[in-house]
Amino acid sequence: MEVKIQAYKRRTQHPRKKYDISRLEEDKEIQEHFKLELTNRLQILTDMERVENETIEEKCRNIRTSFTEASQKVLGFKEKNKKDWMTQQTWEKIRERKKVKYEMNVNETGQRRLNCRRNIRKRTQK
Repeated sequence: MEVKIQAYKRRTQHPRKKYDISRLEEDKEIQEHFKLELTNRLQILTDMERVENETIEEKCRNIRTSFTEASQKVLGFKEKNKKDWMTQQTWEKIRERKKVKYEMNVNETGQRRLNCRRNIRKRTQK
């Protein structure tokens, strides 16, 4: 008896959304706006640090949230460009095939059905 063991992959509830970083490379104005937003948020954190005594985990969490909020506000999320997996030609072929099937089903007698098949073969060979 053989037993095959396969690793179980856990799937996350919601996949992480990616920020549109390409906007930073393309537009200098957005790049400057992002820098300004991020420095303002980090400046607020440094001012708060002087007043309160925080643990390292809290500091890390605050830096991470400030970075994500700034990138969410300025950059936004990447949009997935889904391509149509079937072209217009494929849809036309599907419609044509449905018509042919309908013609064959309408013709009840054997001779009519044979004539219909011959006509279809002539059309497809062209």
